Amino acid sequence: MKKTLFLTVIGVVFLVLTACSNGDRQDGNSKVKSITIQEMISFKETKRNSKKKISNVDDVKKVVDAFSNAFQEPGIVDMDDPEFKVKIERERYYLWFSDDGRSATIMNVDDTNTVYSMSSTEGIHKIFHAKLE
Repeated sequence: MKKTLFLTVIGVVFLVLTACSNGDRQDGNSKVKSITIQEMISFKETKRNSKKKISNVDDVKKVVDAFSNAFQEPGIVDMDDPEFKVKIERERYYLWFSDDGRSATIMNVDDTNTVYSMSSTEGIHKIFHAKLE
């Protein structure tokens, strides 16, 4: 009897936790209200007075979607100084755009051994550079 009650309680807890986590995942992008960007001089130094906030709903969605769809590159990396530091909620990233802005690479500030690649980034490239003009 105790075993059945224990298994039932564990099952209910599992279902509740699963339901809560699925709801967060579906809604994740709509919870982000703004993104902070800042031009970088080096990994340790930011460009003075370059901190800007992106708060337009469509622009925030484009940036969050691009970051969410980035794919991890294999191996450990050694990168040049980043172009931008990007803050999305509590996560911070370094960002490098290709020369033509069509692709980009991101690296989580807390995991500098792993990079993620993004393609079709012309839209967010324009958003970032328009904010800094």
